[in-house]
Amino acid sequence: GRRTLRGLVAMGKKKGSKKKSGKKKGGDAGTSLIKVFEAGYVKRCAAKHGQDPIEEVVVGIKKAAKAESEYTQMLLTPPVDLVGPFTSSRLDPLFDAVVETGYKALKQLFLWNVEVKNPDVLVLGRYFENPKSTVEEVEFMDNELTRFAFERLGQALSFNKLVKKLSFLHNDAEDEGTTALCKGLAFNNTIEELHLEFCAIEADGAEALGQFLATNGSVTELYLGGNRVGGGGAVHLARALAVNRSLKRLDLTDNNIDCFASEDEDCCVFFEALGAHAARNGVFTYLDLWDNVIETRGGEAVLRLYESRKEAGAPTINIRVAPQMRKEVYDGITKGTKWVAGGGKAKGGKKKSGKKGKKKK
Repeated sequence: GRRTLRGLVAMGKKKGSKKKSGKKKGGDAGTSLIKVFEAGYVKRCAAKHGQDPIEEVVVGIKKAAKAESEYTQMLLTPPVDLVGPFTSSRLDPLFDAVVETGYKALKQLFLWNVEVKNPDVLVLGRYFENPKSTVEEVEFMDNELTRFAFERLGQALSFNKLVKKLSFLHNDAEDEGTTALCKGLAFNNTIEELHLEFCAIEADGAEALGQFLATNGSVTELYLGGNRVGGGGAVHLARALAVNRSLKRLDLTDNNIDCFASEDEDCCVFFEALGAHAARNGVFTYLDLWDNVIETRGGEAVLRLYESRKEAGAPTINIRVAPQMRKEVYDGITKGTKWVAGGGKAKGGKKKSGKKGKKKK
């Protein structure tokens, strides 16, 4: 007999069957996005002179995808070479892929002991200026950065609203690079932690940092360990405390702030400025002067600052000093100090530019 339409529909259905949703439990959506990112990266590498993707990045992406997690941290270390075909940057197709595929999980960028040349800096500059950038922490270490690199990266981050921690470790910024960086960051009010350890910074660079701090309202921790700012440079940082109300911690370890020979006068001026401007700054609470020979004269200035803060009703300031001074003075300082280590310990690398050099008069 004739089959009705209703009968045909009934025959087409399998008993107990369920409609497939096409979605799996777990991090499937994230896995899909990371695969789109990986495919987009490989495609862009092929389009740019057929270059190979950076193996370290591909391995990291595949590892995250296998674990059904996200590729949040990009770490580039030797033997990675960033030079692409015709002296282009291998970072170009990589960060094009990050932006153009809409991959938003990347939060940290670390470049350790890898040479970062000016073409690489241009790529990174464009990325940080892009409103689709997502990175919140950037760390350069031992990259042979040029003065141009500090200038361009400072400019690129000037209006960036995401990067909160910025580190340049074992890169010879010197005074010119530091000044260029500070000018570039003049309008940045997002960075909270700034690291410039072992960057060959002297008094002029410290002056630029002091001017930067005088107008900045976001940096809470500044790490300058292993430089050569001396008392003549440190005084500019102390004077900035008169107007700055965001800085909580300043690391000046191993900076030629020594109370002997030609540094005597500069150190006296530094401690006078510190006493005058830190006494009533209730926000500033940690100063690290370790590995500077401030001697008893400097130690007594620290004790006077402790008393001034107490009289002004400001919170206790914690200052770490080297023990090369009279025992009773050192004991007085340590008794009044509740030292809590910050996040400023430089990672790895060879100490290149922290050597004590000729002191500026």
